[in-house]
Amino acid sequence: MLTKTKGHKIDKRHWIDYLDRPVLMFQVVYSLLEQAFPNRPLATSSMNNVVIKGKNHGIKVATMRSSGLFGPSWELDASIKKIKENYFFYDMNFNFDIQRNNVKNIDYKIKGIWETIDSPPSIKNNFSIKGWDIFWLKRRHNKPTNKPTTVGEVRELIDGN
Repeated sequence: MLTKTKGHKIDKRHWIDYLDRPVLMFQVVYSLLEQAFPNRPLATSSMNNVVIKGKNHGIKVATMRSSGLFGPSWELDASIKKIKENYFFYDMNFNFDIQRNNVKNIDYKIKGIWETIDSPPSIKNNFSIKGWDIFWLKRRHNKPTNKPTTVGEVRELIDGN
């Protein structure tokens, strides 16, 4: 994993903790969008609205060190509007209960842009990572003696071991 932070000091002993919250939130958003629009938004329609009630299943999210479950019952009210080709604005109200600590009826308001493309974007091998910190999630090789300066050099280290 490569990171570039500006204005933030990261405790390198606990660096993965800085990723858990955004990764878990991304999983929640992705799961909700997938359930609301399983076939992606319709390219021809300007607005879609969906209401889903999760009475029989929960939404599980997890990283290597953290996990969570939005158990039944939950409700999603989602709308999506086409901005331009392959770009959609989504607006979701996600309502759920937490069974512990007597907390009930929590609302997440989630808004964002969803880009629907046929193939994922890629990072070119010559992309510079000078000044970036490198954290090895599952290191299967020795730490390099020279710090890689491009994405291609990192890929060579991973593929070569």
